[in-house]
Amino acid sequence: MRFNRMMAIVLLLVSKRRITVQALAEFFEVSTRTIYRDIEALLYAGVPIMSTPGFKGGISLTENYYLDKQLLSSLDFKYVLLSLYQLNIQNDTNKIVS
Repeated sequence: MRFNRMMAIVLLLVSKRRITVQALAEFFEVSTRTIYRDIEALLYAGVPIMSTPGFKGGISLTENYYLDKQLLSSLDFKYVLLSLYQLNIQNDTNKIVS
């Protein structure tokens, strides 16, 4: 489950400019501490996540980061999209602030 959540976090960060940790915690129905642990693991894995403090702050990816198309096969990508769609149905994605 953690790997799935971490992949979903990366995909959300790719699609959104900036997301708060609180919004991610509410979206995935976990604590903010869990999200911070996931972010720490992603940083350790080499995902360039940066934090912006203050009003309209949050976490985001560096501007030059992109996902390699060879990272996921076409079938894997469809499964990820289906999973995100299911999360969208289960959760109100309007809670995620961009």
